[in-house]
Amino acid sequence: MRAVNWTLACLALALALSACGFDGPVPPPGPRPVEIENQSQFSLDELRIHVDPDYRFSKNLLAAPLLPGSRTSTVLEGFFYVTVFRERARGARVIALTSDQPLEVLDAERFDLLVFDESFRWVPIYATPSF
Repeated sequence: MRAVNWTLACLALALALSACGFDGPVPPPGPRPVEIENQSQFSLDELRIHVDPDYRFSKNLLAAPLLPGSRTSTVLEGFFYVTVFRERARGARVIALTSDQPLEVLDAERFDLLVFDESFRWVPIYATPSF
């Protein structure tokens, strides 16, 4: 009888965890690594991360222009905006593109920030449990 109760208890626990979407351990709070990939057709002259919508007082994180298809990384925490500077068109003046909403670093293992010609995509990467 005890074996049946133990089996039922284990089965109930397994069902409860799978129903709640348990994906394994949640990473501890704090800064997260962010991979930034330039998927636009333009070189990014500057990349600025800032907590206010105004980017003017934030510093450029790039040592050199980020070429199309290239990646760079940084570590972030909290809410922030992203601004990139690039040519409007080949040989034209430089424009600044800023995220419309602040991005938020939550409980994902890491994040990818994809930069397109006129938009951004914020992709949380969750760890997959190994059994």
